Amino acid sequence: MLSRQVAAKLADYETPFYLYDVDLLHQTLDSLMSVARRYDYKIHYAIKANYDARLLQIIRKYGVGIDCASGNEVRCAIEAGFDPKSIVYAGVGKRDKEIRYAIEQEILAINCESIEELQVVNQIACEMGKKADIGLRVNPDIDPKTNRCIDTGQADSKFGISYEEILE
Repeated sequence: MLSRQVAAKLADYETPFYLYDVDLLHQTLDSLMSVARRYDYKIHYAIKANYDARLLQIIRKYGVGIDCASGNEVRCAIEAGFDPKSIVYAGVGKRDKEIRYAIEQEILAINCESIEELQVVNQIACEMGKKADIGLRVNPDIDPKTNRCIDTGQADSKFGISYEEILE
């Protein structure tokens, strides 16, 4: 019955379009944040999932941080009003100007995917006279026994820093 009512109201809209259940979003965030507070977890929303400004405004009000996979996502999070100290920048292929912007904004952390990337972040931060907060993506060399096309934690994966490199 409800689906027919919704469909009738939407019949005049140009397609495709997105329809969001904001009440469900609030319920989900209430539940999520309740558990997060109980265990002192920090929750970060992957902005690549959806960067609609209205949804980001709701998510921000709940105190959720942002997980970014590109420099554009970092900029989008800043422009949406997120506290830079709630933003984590992960992902491969970061450009120097994106790293520089993240350091200027004093985000929570730049996750380094390799020793080489760590050196680049350090060099840029030094040139800027700043200290960059970083995280390290460690490759645990574990076979997850899943589809080989999505494995990312084995020794031959291009993602993460090996234990040997970390110890050095």
